[in-house]
Amino acid sequence: MPIALILRMATTMKDITDASIPQLISGVVNDAKEIAAGHATKARDEIKEEFAGLKTYLLKVAIAVGIGILGAILLAHAVALILNALGLPQWAAYLISAAIAIGAGVIVIKRLPADKKDIDLVPEAAIAGMKRDMKTLKDDVAHAT
Repeated sequence: MPIALILRMATTMKDITDASIPQLISGVVNDAKEIAAGHATKARDEIKEEFAGLKTYLLKVAIAVGIGILGAILLAHAVALILNALGLPQWAAYLISAAIAIGAGVIVIKRLPADKKDIDLVPEAAIAGMKRDMKTLKDDVAHAT
C-alpha cells in the first residue's frame, strides 16, 4: 500500500472520529455522488459501445437485404423464364417463381442471427457496478454505526 494512501486513511479515520453527525452524513452523500458520477460515465461509455454495435448490426442487415432483394428478383425472373420455356403460360411461370421467392424470404427472416446481446442499449455492467458500490457503501455505513 502506498504511504500516501496510508496517511490519507489515517487522516480520514481521525476526521471521522472527530466529525459530527451532519458532517458524517454530508461525507456519505458526497461519496455517493462521486460513485454515481463515476458509474454514469461508465454507463455512457457502455451505451456508446452498444450503440456502435447496433449501428454495425443494422448496416449488415441493410446490405444483406439489398443484396437479397436484387438476387431474388434476378432468380425469380430466371425461374419464370425457365418455366415458360418448359411450356407453362407466362403468367403461371411468374406466379410460381414469385411464390418460391416469397417462401425463401420467409425462411431467411426466420433464420436471422439470434445473437442480439450487444444491441439493447442497456448498460448492464455499469448498473451492476453501481448496485455493488451502493451496497458496499450501505454496508460500510451500517457497520460504522
